[in-house]
Amino acid sequence: MKKITAILTTMCASLLFSPCGHAAGEIMLDEVDCVDDGTVRFTFRLTNTDGYNITGATNGFSLWTHRNGEYTVRSLAPTIELIPHNWEWMFDGGVFYRCAFSCDGLGKDTLKWSGFKMFWSGIPDGFDEQIFYIEARGLTPEDTVCIDSTFFPAGGYWLWSTTGSDVVPDWGGPYCYPVLPCCVGSHGNVDFKGGVDISDLTLLIGYIFPPHWELPCPGAGDVDGRESGGGAVNISDITYFVDYLFHGGPPPPPCE
Repeated sequence: MKKITAILTTMCASLLFSPCGHAAGEIMLDEVDCVDDGTVRFTFRLTNTDGYNITGATNGFSLWTHRNGEYTVRSLAPTIELIPHNWEWMFDGGVFYRCAFSCDGLGKDTLKWSGFKMFWSGIPDGFDEQIFYIEARGLTPEDTVCIDSTFFPAGGYWLWSTTGSDVVPDWGGPYCYPVLPCCVGSHGNVDFKGGVDISDLTLLIGYIFPPHWELPCPGAGDVDGRESGGGAVNISDITYFVDYLFHGGPPPPPCE
């Protein structure tokens, strides 16, 4: 049962400007999270301190993995999704986000996010929010996953237009994270607090039944060990957990 484990120091993407440009804020890789076994989510924040509204933006990203320092040629089935905002007012001309150029594993997977305004505001001055996330799938503990900026439009560069002037953003990537096992000690330690106790059972119940909480490590919730390959978590795991905690049943198996 695997997970991306990353200690993330906030990494700001400083902006490089055209000669007539001026400080326009920043875009940063704000969070790196495990979504489920084998999937990682990179979440980005945009801060606009330009003094003007951002009227158009194009941004490209590449993702890849390597093992033992060697580039791995395979697709990560990446997706890019906007975080809900009032986009239809800010970028009424359209917001576009999709796999671009290549997502077939024949080279580095590349994606883009772009948008522009026609009549409405654009991204206002003072905006400071998470704006989109990118997910990469099919990761294993042998992988190191990397993300970086990539030229977009093809052969060009990142470009943001504002009501003041255009700016060309860049950042300090690539940023790479090793994929590590997330099961610690034994199955059942789903809250990562050490040991296996009633708080783990409570979290597991809330995962299977409403409010359907997320587990930090779904594989660790496979308490009975019957689905160790797929990490399936179901009612039999709760039954096993209750029997262990309250009726002297066998303990959850150790992590693989």
